[in-house]
Amino acid sequence: MASFPLSKRGRGDRTPKRAIDVVVQKNPRYILHGHEPLTRNFSSPEMLAQLKGNLGWLRDQVMTAIPRGDTRAAIHQANLIPPGFLNGRPDTFLPYLILREHVIDRLYHQNVGYWQADLEGLDHLGDSDRAELLVDYLGLSEQRLVTAAQQLAADGKYELAASLLESSSARFGHTESIAKVERLVYLKLMEKYQNTDPFKYILYSAKIGEQTPAMTAVRRTCARVCVVDVRDRKPSLVASPTQQRPSVGVQIVRIVRKVTVLYTLEVAGNDIELRPHPIRVVEYVSERVMNPLCCVGCH
Repeated sequence: MASFPLSKRGRGDRTPKRAIDVVVQKNPRYILHGHEPLTRNFSSPEMLAQLKGNLGWLRDQVMTAIPRGDTRAAIHQANLIPPGFLNGRPDTFLPYLILREHVIDRLYHQNVGYWQADLEGLDHLGDSDRAELLVDYLGLSEQRLVTAAQQLAADGKYELAASLLESSSARFGHTESIAKVERLVYLKLMEKYQNTDPFKYILYSAKIGEQTPAMTAVRRTCARVCVVDVRDRKPSLVASPTQQRPSVGVQIVRIVRKVTVLYTLEVAGNDIELRPHPIRVVEYVSERVMNPLCCVGCH
């Protein structure tokens, strides 16, 4: 078992590939990351080895697009997929898509600077300026704003809806109708990224002060306990975890019932709730106890 190697956050084209090289070289059986979605998606050295090649191809494409004058949005919209990608390992598909956005953003930020191809950085316009454009020059009313945001959300354009609400907040404030549609939009964004991007999930939830409902405590019961004497490596199966406490030279493996709860958005009239989904993902996983003296008889 190995944790993913820690390193300073340096250049986006070097640090991840170096970390992948370390993991592939050590070839651990298990890889543990700092965030559960990462542990679930980036799970094997073999997958990471192929992912490294895909990320190298992505870097080359981005570094070609930047001198050409492509905007960051245009690079994202190009939907960059490596040749032969679908013929490779299926377990690299989602990890590549998760990393692609962040790799593009970091490379663009490092190599473009504060004057960008779409003239961003040449001016200093803020939300109040954009609200002035929408209201004083385009005649946007609060009702039209709410209707437009609702339609964007219905079409799945949650980021665009959030941008519209953010730009107009300086003029209309936080009225009841705007607060409702804002909550809907950010809950949809939380739902969209809950299993792939924990950082976006945290930032979107903070925008509306949404606390993720706590999971119901699951009693961690030991289905069986396997005691292995480190000295002679002869395993013996203990029928009950409440039997005599082993000595220091003993390791314990227990089978734990792991329950993953997904959350879904429920909209009923004007009420919006983030509720635990009725479907639970139940797994039985083996867990090695690091300190056997404190875990026999656990519950």
